[in-house]
Amino acid sequence: MAFDNLFDGLQAATFDTVTAIMGYTAVWQPSDGSPAQTARVLFKNPTEGEKIGDHEYDPYRYTMEYKSGVFGGLKPSVDGNNAEEITIGAVSYYVRKVDGKFDGKTMIAALEVKG
Repeated sequence: MAFDNLFDGLQAATFDTVTAIMGYTAVWQPSDGSPAQTARVLFKNPTEGEKIGDHEYDPYRYTMEYKSGVFGGLKPSVDGNNAEEITIGAVSYYVRKVDGKFDGKTMIAALEVKG
């Protein structure tokens, strides 16, 4: 894949390396019945109570980050109020919101444990 500048290539390589080493395998089975999609993601499961910046700690604020282009169709489906689920490890989560982060090359999804 060609990049417009050196930093784009470094960003992509860094994200791939971090997710390979510290990431988790996530599986999305689209609600429309299309084939399941699997990718490595960065998963955040907060465990300590503290205020970070202007955000209060929320023990139920699970998030995952993934490269734009992965999980094709997830954001539009969630934006369309479809009930989408992601499985990370043995735990299933509802996807509540998906946004682009910073420059749009990374997506961040707000998750809620399926209970």
